[in-house]
Amino acid sequence: MNLVITERDKKLLGFLAAFFIVLVFFLLVFKPLGQKNSQIKRELRAAKELEAEFDDKASSAQDMTYQEEQTRKQLAGVLARFYPIQQSQGAEKMITTLLLNHNMSIQSLTVVMPETASRVQWYQYSENGRNSEITPGDSTEEKGDMLSLYTARVACVVEGDDQDLWSLVDDISDHYPAISITSAEWAMVEQPVVQMPQVTAPPVVEDGEEQEDDEALDEEGEVDEEEIWAPVPVKEAVKTNRLTISFEIYMCNQ
Repeated sequence: MNLVITERDKKLLGFLAAFFIVLVFFLLVFKPLGQKNSQIKRELRAAKELEAEFDDKASSAQDMTYQEEQTRKQLAGVLARFYPIQQSQGAEKMITTLLLNHNMSIQSLTVVMPETASRVQWYQYSENGRNSEITPGDSTEEKGDMLSLYTARVACVVEGDDQDLWSLVDDISDHYPAISITSAEWAMVEQPVVQMPQVTAPPVVEDGEEQEDDEALDEEGEVDEEEIWAPVPVKEAVKTNRLTISFEIYMCNQ
């Protein structure tokens, strides 16, 4: 049996062979390359997502570091406003020096030292105070507990000039942020003062002169100079300004 292959059959066979070659090439080369390419794209996408996640974490770490630094600076500034914890002698010496610098006459001074830490609330109109009202129990109370503030209470009665008293109150309010005036009572009091009159020398009686005042003669007929010129104490009421004031001294464990 003879097969006759025409030119048309040769062309068909050629196309068929080329198709099979392309199909085999596609199955063995292009399809694995496409799958590999898709896998690489997925891995690249996952790597980019992981990189973005790492960048976010790094950015968060930088933000946390910055916030920690800012908090440390803020805490250092807060600590600088308060006095270190001291004994009653130190607080008494500090208040006494402050009063004497304003020319005060100290009538009484009482210092009560704290036994436990105090819980100090924010000023209600401050930013932290408004935030604490919106979100109660936030980190502001934790900061207060971390600082461990102690409050020493001082009560004293002083006397002095009215300008010196005003200067004392203004000085504490403006330049002593860790001292809070809790109460103040201003009064004008009268105190009895014994004054001695000015003594002048008695007149000299020359020999031969007669003494006109018979009451000034003693039993021997001589002048009793001590009886005439002895000074008599005089009691007078002197008005003075008295200030009864109470402080709170804030201390912390620096």
